[in-house]
Parts: sequence; structure tokens; C-alpha cells
Amino acid sequence: MTLETSPYDPTDHLNTEERIAAYLEAAWEGADEFTDMEKRFAFLTNCFEVVLLARQRWFLTRLTH
Repeated sequence: MTLETSPYDPTDHLNTEERIAAYLEAAWEGADEFTDMEKRFAFLTNCFEVVLLARQRWFLTRLTH
């Protein structure tokens, strides 16, 4: 069985500081819908991981060898 992957990259739209700030603000507000603290924490962790990946991707494209 083959695994199909999506070409969608969740970090594509996080290419400016303003967009990252808006994403984190929306994530913080969206976390309120989780009443279970463990689920809320997992949701926020996933959001922060996406931001870290976006920042790493942004940084790596600017490195010179």
C-alpha cells in the first residue's frame, strides 16, 4: 500500500512577522474551544510547532555557504 502525500505545506502562508503574529493570536483564541486542558495544550503545541517550522524554513533560505 502506498502512502499519498499532500503538496500542501502549512508554513507557506507564514512568511511575514505580521502573518505569524496573526496566526498565533488566532490559535490562542481558538484554543478556548477546548475544555480539556490536555487537548488545549496539544492544540497550542501543534500551532507553535508550525510557527517554528516556518521560522526555520525562512532562516534556512537566507543562509549563505
